[in-house]
Amino acid sequence: MTQSLSQLRQRPHLSNSQINQILNLCSLQFYYERVAKLPKPFVSNSLVFGTCVHKVLEHYYQWIQRGEQPDVDSHIEMFSELWKKANNEQNIKFGAKTSFESLADTGRKVVKCFIDNADPKEKVLSTSQAFCVPVHAPDGSVVEDPLVGEFDLVVERDGKPVIVDFKTAARKWSAGHEHKSFQATVYSYAWHQMYGGIRPEVAFKVVTKAKEPSHEYRSTRRSAKQELRMATLISKAQQIVKHELWYPAETGFYCGDCPYASACKEWGSSSGGRRVQKAA
Repeated sequence: MTQSLSQLRQRPHLSNSQINQILNLCSLQFYYERVAKLPKPFVSNSLVFGTCVHKVLEHYYQWIQRGEQPDVDSHIEMFSELWKKANNEQNIKFGAKTSFESLADTGRKVVKCFIDNADPKEKVLSTSQAFCVPVHAPDGSVVEDPLVGEFDLVVERDGKPVIVDFKTAARKWSAGHEHKSFQATVYSYAWHQMYGGIRPEVAFKVVTKAKEPSHEYRSTRRSAKQELRMATLISKAQQIVKHELWYPAETGFYCGDCPYASACKEWGSSSGGRRVQKAA
């Protein structure tokens, strides 16, 4: 029986988000969140917003996969209900220019933009397809923990599979951003490990969270050489975890929205230097 992403996450593993957090964002944040499991005083509105949009699109494309015609308006309102429910259940942090109401309106427009730009020629093969694959390092060894993740959408175009990922962004992506995406390399590698053959196209459908959202289709491919580089980076991330090499990103871009800012301020001091007690 195929396991869901939540089931696969029950075992020790590494994921694209974990690797990005360790290598690019802040390894100390990784420790607070995933090892010490400190409680979060709040969650960022961007994270919750993206989750709600993904749930709506998953539901929409499941209708398409069944050969049914989904009602657009009901899916737009589905975002409203999910957003309201999330706001009632979680302490969402809003910025100076955002609020529950403003993002509710933006979310409905974002969902409509995604749906309006859906390609009717694409055949939906799967939605929210979870994967778990071993990572083979260039030296022939296998990284201790497997790579776990999920494809938002897999479609068939011109007889070939295309892995599609939905992105909500504050602004348009810079030129060539998709070609530098570590996530695209992870997806290409995972698919090739599972099915072999030609490495698939990985596409990002990006919609901006603006007053008038815009849609971009960004496509890329990966080579075996790029996947080997990915495996080396994953191996390094695994070593950081194994040897507990946690340290703060002092000039991190995400520091302002980090829920562990208070704990971070104590890091390295006489009191904060002690090991953080893990949550029960």
